[in-house]
Amino acid sequence: MFVLILVADSALMFGLPWSSSLRWEFVGFVIFFWAGFSLRGRSRRKGAVISFDRRSLFELELSLLILCFIIVAANIYLGLSTGFPLLSSHPSESKVTIYTGGLGLVRRINMGPYLFFCSGCMLLIISGHKSRLVLISFCLVTGLVGLNGSKGVMLPGIYAAGFMLAHRGLARSDSFKARAKRYLFILLAVGVTVALLVTTKDQGSLSGGISNFVLRFLLAGDVILYYMPRREDISALMHSWSYLHYLFGDVLGMLRISSYPQALGSVILGSDEGFGPNPQFFIQADLFFGPAIGLFYSLILGYVVSWLRRDFFDRTDTSALLFAFKLMLAVSALDLAIDSGEFVVDVVGACLFVIPAWLFSHLAWISLKKVPRNFSPISAFLR
Repeated sequence: MFVLILVADSALMFGLPWSSSLRWEFVGFVIFFWAGFSLRGRSRRKGAVISFDRRSLFELELSLLILCFIIVAANIYLGLSTGFPLLSSHPSESKVTIYTGGLGLVRRINMGPYLFFCSGCMLLIISGHKSRLVLISFCLVTGLVGLNGSKGVMLPGIYAAGFMLAHRGLARSDSFKARAKRYLFILLAVGVTVALLVTTKDQGSLSGGISNFVLRFLLAGDVILYYMPRREDISALMHSWSYLHYLFGDVLGMLRISSYPQALGSVILGSDEGFGPNPQFFIQADLFFGPAIGLFYSLILGYVVSWLRRDFFDRTDTSALLFAFKLMLAVSALDLAIDSGEFVVDVVGACLFVIPAWLFSHLAWISLKKVPRNFSPISAFLR
């Protein structure tokens, strides 16, 4: 997906009559990003076989059950309050404009906590630990989150399954590889179906939905169309902004420390309605740091993205919950290059919900003292 976005960026950068200096600047940012990405190097060729201990599996399963309750309750409340965006006449518009009057919390729950939930569920499902019960929870939560009109609701699960398949410490047995490939194919098929459903609902016809779906891929680099013509004007509008303001503004807004800043994508688009293209890393580099320092920013960002991914592939932890968190970071790492501010608020949002759930799960394990070998929080709840 990221390579596809860069291809679209390059096509729009070199296919339209921008100045040669802007083109060379773009090339420099991209080269330095990939240079930083390559500095981390390859992961170890052979990883130790990973076997999760019972305590961590119990804590992860109970944490996922708690997150399932939170996400389901939040989305049911959203549906009862304003209706589900997918069922509206314009899902893509409603999924942005519907979150008012405190409902923004539901949107945040459907981002960071949902990312961790998908990662933890895929870890348990593909590992074969209580897979049916966890699969039911995953389908329930994903179905409700999908009603919010997001075309990429299946992407976290798809990426998580793909990353697990590529992990040398996990993909040792043929049965594991077969499960990972099967779920990867199913999630991909469902993901394309959901995306087509959203675009068809937006366009009012199946042919229009398919055309719009393809167009979204072709215009994955559409930020160039909006940023380059207004580059100087956008810089003047953001004279009071800093990179830290962009990076942590949404976090401070989520914590009610300050008001939410206008989304950078909306500033680039020149709109106040919350819509806008993704401010990719080369836009961030140009806007906040300039041509020279922007090169080093791209280099560092590429290294951090690679480090988050390689750190997952090199993990040999026996803690299932920590492994799921590392998987979530690896899955969302490239969001740093697509929209760094969104990555930060997703990670912080996940921590705000996952850490209390883990503490509760840990205390539950201690209080039970001797947990039966086949005890499962989810199955116990269902019974």
